[in-house]
Amino acid sequence: LWLETAIEGWPVSFADTAGLRTTSDPLENAGMLMGTNATEQADLVLWVQDCSAAEIPPPVFFHNKKILGVTNKIDLDGFQPASISQGAIGISALSGLGIEGLLSKIIAELVSPVPKPGQAVAFHPLLKSALENSIEFVDKGRLLDVPKLWESFKKNLN
Repeated sequence: LWLETAIEGWPVSFADTAGLRTTSDPLENAGMLMGTNATEQADLVLWVQDCSAAEIPPPVFFHNKKILGVTNKIDLDGFQPASISQGAIGISALSGLGIEGLLSKIIAELVSPVPKPGQAVAFHPLLKSALENSIEFVDKGRLLDVPKLWESFKKNLN
């Protein structure tokens, strides 16, 4: 399963490993392999576990990755909040409980702090020049001259 979406305006792609377990089903193994291969490019791995099952550490091949623990099924009777590992997020995929917090945590892990409105932002001089050229094109109503604007932008970045 592959999903591309946006969280708080930031593009995010999700790949599902189909659960990591031992199985003799070749189709299941192929699905897990595809999902596991997708984690090689991942900036963040969500290690999702069932709150009613024994905690399982992430596999060795995830140890060089940034990992966010997610404990699912916190809506079940008998759930003990103390069973959530430190730093993990508790959710219920069924009811949606905790999903907003999970999405915020994903963005906090993936995106460096976003400046507040009015806060100064550092710009490279070439990016500043490209932005000024873009503003000039808009101010002069030269919106249809996009190829020239694009060439100016690329020249300033190189």
